[in-house]
Amino acid sequence: MSPTADGKAPLHGASQNGHWRVVQALLLAGLDKDAVTCNGSTPLHLASHQGHVEVVRVLLEAGANKNAVVKDGYSPLHLASDRGHLAVVRELLEAGADKEVAPPSGITALHLASLNGHVEVVQVLLVAGAAKDAVATRGFTVLHAASHVGHVDIVRELLEAGAQADATADNGSQALHFAAEGRHVRVVELLLARRAMAFDRHAAERLAGEAADGIKEVVRRFSKGLQELIEQAAQEAERERQQILEESTALARERQRLEEAWQHLNVERARMEAGQVPSGHQPTLYPSPRESEATLSRSMAPQGQVPNHYIVSIGDRAYTVLPLKEPGASSLGHDLWNHIVEVPEGWEVLSTQMEGFNHAISVLGQHRWGAMVLGVRNASRGFDAYWTPLFGDGSFAAQLCEANVDWIETAGQEDQRRFRMTYSGLRLVIRKANLPTMMSSVKHAGSGALSTPRMVQHFQGAVYNGGGYRSPMPAPMPAV
Repeated sequence: MSPTADGKAPLHGASQNGHWRVVQALLLAGLDKDAVTCNGSTPLHLASHQGHVEVVRVLLEAGANKNAVVKDGYSPLHLASDRGHLAVVRELLEAGADKEVAPPSGITALHLASLNGHVEVVQVLLVAGAAKDAVATRGFTVLHAASHVGHVDIVRELLEAGAQADATADNGSQALHFAAEGRHVRVVELLLARRAMAFDRHAAERLAGEAADGIKEVVRRFSKGLQELIEQAAQEAERERQQILEESTALARERQRLEEAWQHLNVERARMEAGQVPSGHQPTLYPSPRESEATLSRSMAPQGQVPNHYIVSIGDRAYTVLPLKEPGASSLGHDLWNHIVEVPEGWEVLSTQMEGFNHAISVLGQHRWGAMVLGVRNASRGFDAYWTPLFGDGSFAAQLCEANVDWIETAGQEDQRRFRMTYSGLRLVIRKANLPTMMSSVKHAGSGALSTPRMVQHFQGAVYNGGGYRSPMPAPMPAV
């Protein structure tokens, strides 16, 4: 079948006029899908130029060359974009048509769509990745083209896509020049606003950089401060660890000393039971926590003497502690732990309800007594505890430690003179009235209270033997 004078074959005519079923039949009959006319147009060129999307789809499915160019160098995508056939442009792009094919003039499909004001085609091409700054002959960019003809919407699309507003053509003109020459006011205003935005963007970027540097400095200082805090905390933790280690070591030594003393006493008891001690010798027996109350009570006697150097006198009354200890004793003894004491005849436990109690405890609490706290009766027949100078730095001396403590308890249901001491840092305060007039002299205790001289007087009361109280014995005459 011979073509017409201009080289058109039947497939060209059917494609140009949109007869897609005829095109389909001709293709099935074996006609050339890429036949060219005298100027190089293929059926796909003609269908694209006329916007016949059904014919374009049939030709593409048959394998027509989607990037074929006419003698002037234009592809089907050029022709569809030039005429604004959006559906055809999409079909060609989906089929993989080259967006950057250009004739010798460098005009791309995006140039043609921008020159002719086809906004949607421009959008589709930009989304597909068409070069927004493509340059034709004489440095003519896509934005130059849209600005030259005054298509403000396309200028806006190109600017938002990142097109260079300050791109310069070969004659030195920019988009603003082309818009001004064409008297396109809205395009001029848009380009001026974008130029101001660009200036502000540069300033903002500079400020952002300075802010970033400031933030880095803040982070650096914060990190340094945090590191210093961590180091201080580590040092404090190490000091506390050392303190705990020292205290643990001291406790371990004390425990070892107690165990050695306990072993020594057990040996002494074994020797006594084996008859290896002189007649009448009474060794000190410390109670074991595993022994019964009856065993603890064996080492006590209800009466005896209180040597004068255990006593502090306040007014006309004498005061001491059980188990007995000198007022100035500064170290805890082994006689406080789980021990039973008995108040001697003629003595009584100091009570908060007694006249002059506040003055008495303020004086007694200034002495160490070899104890952390002093126990006294309270109004509810329980016991309160007051600090001695051995606690802390001594600043809490004579102050109330705790009310109603359970560290002292009566040793029997009916016996109100025997008490069990269950705290190793505690001594019970007792008092005796009416000091004998045979005292030759008095002296001031360290706290300002009056105390009898060391070798002046012995009071009938308890004689402490280290573990309990032994039987009364005649008091020697005092040295006068």
